[in-house]
This record gives sequence, C-alpha cells and structure tokens, in this order.
Amino acid sequence: MGVDAAGALPFSPAVRTSFLGFVILAGLGAGCFTVDGASSNARPAVLLQASTDLDCPQREIRVTKEWGGRFETVGCGHKAVYNTGCAGLRCTAAPEGQAVPWADRPPPTPSPDDYVHGASP
Repeated sequence: MGVDAAGALPFSPAVRTSFLGFVILAGLGAGCFTVDGASSNARPAVLLQASTDLDCPQREIRVTKEWGGRFETVGCGHKAVYNTGCAGLRCTAAPEGQAVPWADRPPPTPSPDDYVHGASP
C-alpha cells in the first residue's frame, strides 16, 4: 500500500507559492536591515563626513558602529560621533547634536480615486 504525498499537504499550490515568495522576500529584505538600527551601508557616509570634520585622511580614521544608527570615529588625534539615516542603500551622516538630513519630498498630489462621489477636497 503506497502513501499519497499530495493528499498530505494541507494548503493549495497557490497558498504554498505565495508563502514561499514571502519567505524569499523576507530573507532578501533582512539583508537591508540590522537589529541595532545602524546600517553598515552608512559607513562610507560617516567616513566622508569625518574626514572633513576631523581634517584627517579616511584611511587614518577608525569607525566603530554603535546602537541606533550612531557611529564613533577616531583619527588624527580627534574623536567625533555621528548619527546616520538610511533610505535603502542611500545613507546620510550628521555630527551628533545635528539633525540627520532627509531628502525633501513633494507634497502628495490627490488623485481622482481619493474623492468620494459628492465630496469635495
């Protein structure tokens, strides 16, 4: 007597495919985020900012990643801390105490689908 393996699966092929797609996307997305909030992708932006602020060549600057998007830099007898923010792979760094600049976004433009019949904006 044989075992029917297809009958043992509780989900339809469409559900299994959707779940597999979700698992793959979640795995790929996990590479873009870190648990501590400080993306390693911000390191080049920190080095560039620190090189100017510390008046020191990038190759002589030591960068230490801290929690919450913060990086500590030491080089040429100076020390500085930077806050970072990343949108995807594009990161910015600002000295501690200054706001991390974000790209300006235009205000949202309403579309015809935003309005209910008989209502006006």
